[in-house]
Amino acid sequence: MELRQLRYVVCVADTLHFGQAAQRLHVVPSAVSQQVARLERELGVSLFERSSRTVRLTAAGTHFLPYAQRVLDAQDNASDTIALWQETHARTVVVGSSAGLGDRVGRIRATLDRQEPTMSMDLRYLHRPERLAQVRNGTLDAAFLRGESGASTELDLTHVWDDEVVIGLPEAHPLAADEDIDLGDLAELPLRIVPRAQNPDLFDLVHHACARTGVAPVLGAALPRWRRRSPRSRSANQPGRCSTAPTPTSSRSPVLPSEASAEAHC
Repeated sequence: MELRQLRYVVCVADTLHFGQAAQRLHVVPSAVSQQVARLERELGVSLFERSSRTVRLTAAGTHFLPYAQRVLDAQDNASDTIALWQETHARTVVVGSSAGLGDRVGRIRATLDRQEPTMSMDLRYLHRPERLAQVRNGTLDAAFLRGESGASTELDLTHVWDDEVVIGLPEAHPLAADEDIDLGDLAELPLRIVPRAQNPDLFDLVHHACARTGVAPVLGAALPRWRRRSPRSRSANQPGRCSTAPTPTSSRSPVLPSEASAEAHC
């Protein structure tokens, strides 16, 4: 006994016509007739009385019909149940990110693996405008962003963490060894920062902090995207002041140029 045979029997019983049942099932009439006849041979009874003009259920067919319907309903319920389970337990979340977000995304991913072991994260590295656009069109389920620039009211924004803004100085600079540095002491140094188009939130944050201390920064060469932090960094998480921020050691060469300049990173 096959599910399709039960489906054919139920459809013929509903239409009382083999041709109409075939149309509804999107198969040829001979397929319906053959499968119903095969099931009747297996059961050892006739389910339908057939004539050149009419089709009707036999007594055996009337008795068999509700059981066939229950089996088909159970199949549908089983399919619906597993589909719902997949949505809530075996789902892949597609998330946009930036390589510049460092290990924070890695820690979030580890937390997801620990708390939701049946859910996986498909991480895609995209520039900010692409992340926003793909969240809007449904390609991404979510995206990590720094700041709210470019995010419209149609998107839901959730605060996840705060980043510390630091200033990097060349090793040989006289202020590099100081624990605290006034932004005013850096006024004559060229400021190297990503262009505003690439990171408007960081750009505006640094310029507003300078303005509050009366510093008009002189822009140096722009930093490329996703630049590594200098081994020697100073924090600028409070307006007008910089304090030492711990940074990981690295065997790579420092990213700071040999000439004197200040770099702002987030």
